[in-house]
Amino acid sequence: MLYKLLETAPKNLTLKVLVLTGRNDLSNRLESLDVSVEYLRVGQGRFPNLGAIFRLMSIARRFSPDVIQGWMYHGNLAASIICMLSCRKARLFWNIRQTLYSLEREKKMTRLVIQMSRILAPSPTAIVYNSVASAAQHEALGYPMKSRKVIPNGFNTDEFQPDPSAKASVTRDLDLGSSGALVLHVARFHPMKDHSTLMVAAKQVLMGRPQTTFLLVGRGVTESNQELVTLRSALGIEDAVYLAGERHDIFRLMAAADLLVLSSAWGEGFPNVLGEAMACGTPCVSTDVGDCRNLIGDTGCVVRPRDPSALAYALLRLLADEERRSDLGARARRRIESNFSIDVIAQRYMNLYQGEAY
Repeated sequence: MLYKLLETAPKNLTLKVLVLTGRNDLSNRLESLDVSVEYLRVGQGRFPNLGAIFRLMSIARRFSPDVIQGWMYHGNLAASIICMLSCRKARLFWNIRQTLYSLEREKKMTRLVIQMSRILAPSPTAIVYNSVASAAQHEALGYPMKSRKVIPNGFNTDEFQPDPSAKASVTRDLDLGSSGALVLHVARFHPMKDHSTLMVAAKQVLMGRPQTTFLLVGRGVTESNQELVTLRSALGIEDAVYLAGERHDIFRLMAAADLLVLSSAWGEGFPNVLGEAMACGTPCVSTDVGDCRNLIGDTGCVVRPRDPSALAYALLRLLADEERRSDLGARARRRIESNFSIDVIAQRYMNLYQGEAY
């Protein structure tokens, strides 16, 4: 989302991104936009030391920003340090991009940063959340309600768009070997993504519609993942569930899918995968986490988390009705274009920074 905002930023803005860690794939993409990027090289999961703080102050004084935007918990804390020590005249904003169902689910250092941030939370001009659910959860922890600004994720409707030829090419290139419906799941391997519920639901779907193919994509979702492979084998669904790992053609996979499924148990705020699939005209079946229900609206199905039978039932209902899937997909595309295109969302950020109604 940060990349997309910078990609669409007005040309008269002077932009700088401070990366707390070292160079990575995202920062390389940012540099390709001709955005000035500097690295603090704080170790992953570590608190900034005095050297990093002095570098922060030095960079900020040279740049002399009008607006400082923190991005996620550690970035918000760094932005506050900059503002307090070097740039008191700048307008400070935070950005929180996840839900917070339980502090105990967070890493130790992240828990510490969240608790420290609660003390500093009254200082930003506004705290931007990407979901209403996230705002409510953080406010229950003590973050001020008066600072709340909810700006959802935005989606590039030129990159993510319907493509009638995609399914044939994806089926051929990935050797999926099925003429039935294609159900796509895009998520890294993590407990919050609840791949086990997805697998059990897939078993139930395949009992009713055996020609269905499930394509699972994401970091760690590979044939070398023993936990997933063992579960898949125990359920007897090896021939219908493909573990494809990380992919860089997600837009093509989403356009190829008949349905996208999100099975998360917790932790989602405003999932990009849903909006991207909807922009491709692909209806979604999702668990009721974060703002998934608000994003999908009446263009798909939302069910209870951790309920494989409910997830399977929703998938089967849509798989059984091709005409309804087509109608929902068209409505999903229009919903993204009207309410969640990147141009619409970027303008809301600019209005916020300029002190206008956002």
